[in-house]
Amino acid sequence: HDEPGQKNISPIYAQVGPILIALNPFKKLACFDSKWQDAFRQEGRAGRIKTAWQRLGPHCYGTIEEVYQALQKHRKQSVVICGESGAGKTYTNKLMLDYLLDIGCARERAMTKAINRSRASTSLSGPVVNKAPSARVHQKEQLEAASEALEAFGNAQTMRNDNSSR
Repeated sequence: HDEPGQKNISPIYAQVGPILIALNPFKKLACFDSKWQDAFRQEGRAGRIKTAWQRLGPHCYGTIEEVYQALQKHRKQSVVICGESGAGKTYTNKLMLDYLLDIGCARERAMTKAINRSRASTSLSGPVVNKAPSARVHQKEQLEAASEALEAFGNAQTMRNDNSSR
């Protein structure tokens, strides 16, 4: 039941209108791997993200793909992630940010390939080779580091969770 496109991809997600409800499974699930990211990304590129829920089921990748598609139309977007201590808010936020940053990295790689093809067809000297880590990859690392630092400022120990977000 871990392949994209099968009903009830995970017992941790449900959807009520535009609201995605998630339960923290307290373990790594297969529905968070790149196959799932790719499935939702393909639905978004094909213009079917609004109906992807029917085929793929509710998922945080579906939510963030819908946000990304709306951003492409120049509409401001926001995502509210809320829940009680230990609900998985930080992890869901990380999954969604990683998804968006991966889209940016993939677009940068595609642009480099397109430039290389263009240079090859016009006989310009050599391909564009990006030996240094791309700016997007660097941004992803910076954002992840900043998220961890900001998370530390808002954490406290509670009876239910040693690392409770405040």
